[in-house]
Amino acid sequence: MYVRPRVILVNREKKDGKFPVKIRICHNRKTKDCKTQLFLTKEEYDNAILPNPPKKYKEIRYKLDALTSKANEVVANIEHFTFQKFKDEFYNIKKETSNVYTIFDEFIVMKRDSGCYKTSVNYNTAMESFKSFRPKLDFYDIDAQFLIKYQNWMINIKGKSETTVSIYCRALRAIINYSISKNYLKKDFEYPFGKYKYQIPGGRKVKKALPINAVEAIFNYQTEPYSMEDRAKDFWLFSYMCNGMNVNDIIRLKISNIDGKMIRYHRGKTFRTTQSNRPLISISFEDEIINIINKWGNLSRNDDDYIFPILDKNDKTDEVITKKKELLRIA
Repeated sequence: MYVRPRVILVNREKKDGKFPVKIRICHNRKTKDCKTQLFLTKEEYDNAILPNPPKKYKEIRYKLDALTSKANEVVANIEHFTFQKFKDEFYNIKKETSNVYTIFDEFIVMKRDSGCYKTSVNYNTAMESFKSFRPKLDFYDIDAQFLIKYQNWMINIKGKSETTVSIYCRALRAIINYSISKNYLKKDFEYPFGKYKYQIPGGRKVKKALPINAVEAIFNYQTEPYSMEDRAKDFWLFSYMCNGMNVNDIIRLKISNIDGKMIRYHRGKTFRTTQSNRPLISISFEDEIINIINKWGNLSRNDDDYIFPILDKNDKTDEVITKKKELLRIA
């Protein structure tokens, strides 16, 4: 996403008649203003930003250009842009890179800004769990003994399962790996995971198939046409007949995914996989699938329109999450 900083004069007059100069950053349709130490009158600002400012305003122009140049340099050096990263670099704020929760926060913001909202929530939950166990935690405090104590505390005191411990410890391991990749940790850091060290419990998710008689009961269940119950039933059947397509993929299906008598799509969870490696899933049209699309689908037939009018093209991440949860709730 393109980020372009610019210098602005904020319309907030001080007692001396001057106004604050700020750096305005626009990113993902959001705008943030960053303070500077420069204050100007409107006359000074208006003359300084002219293509060829009068001599008496050239020094001010140099200051404005220096601010813009610094802001652009900071933006160019940020791999995954966030407003917080910009502020940290622009104001030369040194973060406590040995503090686990500081890096957790950075990682969570990065995930949220890149559209991985659910992932960011999961990491935040893991962080809160470790905070409950150890409110202040340094990377150099984490060793096999610490992790074993955490595991015992989670299972014996908090009553959590090994699966939960596994999820949270994997999140912590990801944070450690991220910190290593960013050179936040010194070479003397001893990695706590692996053979002869702490091994994360192998929590497994057991998938249970719905008995065929239960599926038949859903198929044959009578609902009032176009009621919420009817909608829930149809979307459940749509998912079932599309080989268990998840809600995230259902709401993102577009007219362009219809190819003759097939629906072809890439799973949303593989979005960050190398494009050439993303498997293309193909599902043949059953009559019931066609009926559900005709019943609940978008009247428009433009390729870029969603098949089901649930999402809007301009929806922000939190709006998408809300709509997805709403469909999950009823279906």
